[in-house]
Amino acid sequence: MQVSLFPIFVNNSPASSIDSKKSQHPSIPILSIKETIKLNTLVEHQTYAESYKLDIQLPSWLYILRNKECRLNDAFSITYDPQIKTLFQKPKSIYEPIAKVSTKNTTLKGDFEIYDYKGKYIVAYTFSPLLEVPKHTCIHSDYLLAIDNDLKKLPPSIEDHLVNNGVKLILGQTEEDTYYYYRADFAEKDYKKTIDSTKPQLEFVNNTWIDNRLYANLGGIYLSNTKQALMPQWVRVYGSEDSYYDLSTDPNRVFGIALHEMGHAFDYTQPKMFSETKEFKEAYETDIQVLNRDKDNLEKQYGVDTIKAWYANLRNRQETFAELFRAFFDGMKIESKELLFKLTPNSAKCIKDSLTLK
Repeated sequence: MQVSLFPIFVNNSPASSIDSKKSQHPSIPILSIKETIKLNTLVEHQTYAESYKLDIQLPSWLYILRNKECRLNDAFSITYDPQIKTLFQKPKSIYEPIAKVSTKNTTLKGDFEIYDYKGKYIVAYTFSPLLEVPKHTCIHSDYLLAIDNDLKKLPPSIEDHLVNNGVKLILGQTEEDTYYYYRADFAEKDYKKTIDSTKPQLEFVNNTWIDNRLYANLGGIYLSNTKQALMPQWVRVYGSEDSYYDLSTDPNRVFGIALHEMGHAFDYTQPKMFSETKEFKEAYETDIQVLNRDKDNLEKQYGVDTIKAWYANLRNRQETFAELFRAFFDGMKIESKELLFKLTPNSAKCIKDSLTLK
């Protein structure tokens, strides 16, 4: 068995822009994935999460392997029968792919390209250009792909706006290599803050929202001054000093967080913040007034805890914009999206009309 890791073609390299290759290399074969295998005799399950068997219609075999712990440049590797060398034409350049692999029948939202690098095959996957996993950390590929799949829901125009404005979504394993690594003051504040699990995470006291959470309790933060969104795979349980949720094992917990943070990024990178415009301020204030008026009826209809949670989520214009941005790009469950639009009809319409969203 020969396994070649992929050390060089990442993000801005030719391998990360498959769509642009179609016209440049029209004769390159496009392979399909015949089967996705969680565990089999070819895959060491301590290292690999799953494998993708390619349909090459030969007695030889060719698998793409998804590594468990990874960064962007080593999330996938490839293993193959040496006799398969006769299947592909020799490329003119190491930067020219010898084959493409469609992921149509899988949960993946990108495609693969296979390269012949000095006689060895290597594989590249098209991750979102917004993503970064820095050298000082690594994450589980389940978490990485969940975030990547969410980001790929963004329309090209919005993705381009974020990329062109230098926005990055940085993933790490814990608060130590995300929040505390990029903001030492976050660590200092967390260490000084008293942990009290009897207090609600967010509470409304004297007309002011009080956030009792540590930074370590948060699934994501957007730093407007550096245009960086930070998201750790392991999030500390509220009220605990040493218990954590592993978001790679629970898709429901991670679903939509990236889109919420990109909502903040989109808001902050406008010439004037959208959430600070006269139109959005008026729409938001109207929605909050109606929400306050109908609070008792809403609690009877949807439950006290549900409405309390939405009150917290809509506690200011910036959070409301980010939640609506998330909802518009399918970053929350249908029932949650429907309730959010019901609670914020004017704010939602303001965003929809201004951004020409469907």
